[in-house]
Amino acid sequence: MIKKTKQLVCPSLISLFKKIKLKTFLLLTVVLTTVFGNKKLNAQVEVDTTFQTAINQIFENVDKTKVPYGILKDYAMEFIELSHFNGTSVLTDSTATNIGYFYDVYYTLFTGRINNSATGFVHPDTLNNQWYALRDTGKIVLSGLLFKYSKFKDNAAGNYITISGNQLYDKYVGGIWQDPYTTDLAFMVSPPVNKYSQQNLQVVLPSGLWFTNTSYSSFEVDFADGLGYRSIAFNTPISLSYATNGYKNWKFKLIMPDGVKYVHTNFLIGTDPGSL
Repeated sequence: MIKKTKQLVCPSLISLFKKIKLKTFLLLTVVLTTVFGNKKLNAQVEVDTTFQTAINQIFENVDKTKVPYGILKDYAMEFIELSHFNGTSVLTDSTATNIGYFYDVYYTLFTGRINNSATGFVHPDTLNNQWYALRDTGKIVLSGLLFKYSKFKDNAAGNYITISGNQLYDKYVGGIWQDPYTTDLAFMVSPPVNKYSQQNLQVVLPSGLWFTNTSYSSFEVDFADGLGYRSIAFNTPISLSYATNGYKNWKFKLIMPDGVKYVHTNFLIGTDPGSL
């Protein structure tokens, strides 16, 4: 099970943030109701501003304009560990996507926006409303995200950034700024539900439900229907027909300049034979 904890890679930064975490509260109410008949999906998030106030004080003296992509994992409220969904993790049950993990990753990235260069987002309420509005009988409507974001280097504390008085400061050596950041990737695709009662269905990824701040060469999907990988195009439904019931491992593949990225989800067609 993936734990929803605030994690920082720098030991001294971990100590600093633990102090803040003990004094702040996150009030998260996520109501995820999926009813196949009308595919109703509601999501509500309420966050105590105490955390935002505390984190802003910690980063008050940092030049936020220097953060690549305008998203900093260490500034975010981490609902989930982003590294599980970087496209290179082993495809196991613990890294399979679902709507809950999708929102956790999106919320983490959204709250990590630290300067105005952060692009590709809509407000979570808008995302939810768009997803609900695009529901359609006999069709599974996917949503996906692909974001590059920044995080502190493993050895940032003391070497590339200064910690003093429970605050962070940019570090300069001989007048040269020491870059404390490295970059990573978050890649997710998820259906709004994880099962469908029939063996024939359509799947579509609307362009309005694809959120990104970067590019890729090609996008493919294997729906475990015996046809292997095929290209997936926005707004173009793909018809699926399964001969058997059971869990189908849907695998999504992106070709990017730095290699191939994968993400997957387990989708139940009909009833699970193993449960009978």
